Amino acid sequence: MDGLQNHGPRAPRSYAAAIALTLAMPGLGHVYCGELLLGLRLWMGAFLVLSASAAAWVYWLFVPWLPLALLGTVYALYLGWLFVDLAERIERLGPAYVPGPMNHVPVYLTLFCGLWAGPFLLGQSVVRAARVAAVEIDDEAMFPKLLEGDIVLVDRLAFSRTPPVEGDLVVVQRPEERPRIARVVATAGRSVQLREGHPVVDGEPLAWEPLEALRVPNFGEGPLALTLASLTGYLERALEGGSYVVTYSGRAPRGPEPALVATGHIFVMSDNRGASDDSALFAQLPLEAVVGRPRYVWASVSTDGESRGSRVGVEIE
Repeated sequence: MDGLQNHGPRAPRSYAAAIALTLAMPGLGHVYCGELLLGLRLWMGAFLVLSASAAAWVYWLFVPWLPLALLGTVYALYLGWLFVDLAERIERLGPAYVPGPMNHVPVYLTLFCGLWAGPFLLGQSVVRAARVAAVEIDDEAMFPKLLEGDIVLVDRLAFSRTPPVEGDLVVVQRPEERPRIARVVATAGRSVQLREGHPVVDGEPLAWEPLEALRVPNFGEGPLALTLASLTGYLERALEGGSYVVTYSGRAPRGPEPALVATGHIFVMSDNRGASDDSALFAQLPLEAVVGRPRYVWASVSTDGESRGSRVGVEIE
């Protein structure tokens, strides 16, 4: 019992505290051990790598799982090396270590807020305001491409140089309304109407071809699969653009009389043509209402609260 109780003199530096500080900010544990310059160099290395990774993510708006897993592995190994180095330093310091001017909680908090949390929060705010937005899907207007509970990343700069063209997916937001995702079916100067649920542009119905089966990546089973089976899918071709898949439930949505798209405006429709008869299905909107282009599903939670991890990374086309 005496051997278990005799731990010897306690070192003034706690290994647990050093680990906690390092997890909060790489290098902060070394500052705790009196190595200010070394700690700042370790922080700088981690900060530059993570900043470069964040810049790559912002550029592509999504990082595939393999590079992300590799980055996580490298970062874990880096932290492991820091933990081993801290253990050796604390052992060498022993009880003779005399805390210096930097060994105070306010200093640690200042370094953490000024060099780690502060830049992260500031960068996140700038990116969200200038580059990336997020839209949560809460209806079936884009079913089955998008499900209720999907959270979609939006590229705000996609149309900063050139306006959207026919066939593009866009995120639009009218004053005092939530953002919605829709398909551009006509641009300025064209006349548009609906005929048996299909768009007619400049008097010509958009070419469409029925599909034998709807195939949706990472869709899953359950009630949604039954809803999918009840829909008819077809490949629609924009008048001057590419092809895209739309769905039709057999209920022809009503549309207005032929209308001319005004200058600086676009006509949009949802891809699930029988989901709704409201103006969001078929609407003329100014280009100023275009928020950006939807890119990827970033997260997804079903209406009953179940996480749908397989939806993460699904590209929206």
